[in-house]
Amino acid sequence: MVVDYPSNGRICRIQLPPAAPSREPGVTTTQAIDEFLLELIPMTRRGKELRRSMMAVGAPSVSIVEYETLSIAESFQDRTRTAVTVTFTREDCRR
Repeated sequence: MVVDYPSNGRICRIQLPPAAPSREPGVTTTQAIDEFLLELIPMTRRGKELRRSMMAVGAPSVSIVEYETLSIAESFQDRTRTAVTVTFTREDCRR
């Protein structure tokens, strides 16, 4: 996990790998990252879902879910998720 933040110390962006170890030994899943993200930033902290969008240019694509306080972008190559990025929408994160 990579965390970016301005000088005030509040988190602006979190970059996660596409998959993580699951509860089963030796197994890596995208669901493990989804569960971790839900635990890290529960739905109550995200605010209301505003919109969903998808952009594809050949094999690479990005899916974005925008909430009141943040957006979650998932990058794909073909149909394989390659990254997950959480970006907070606070004013200090827009600079």
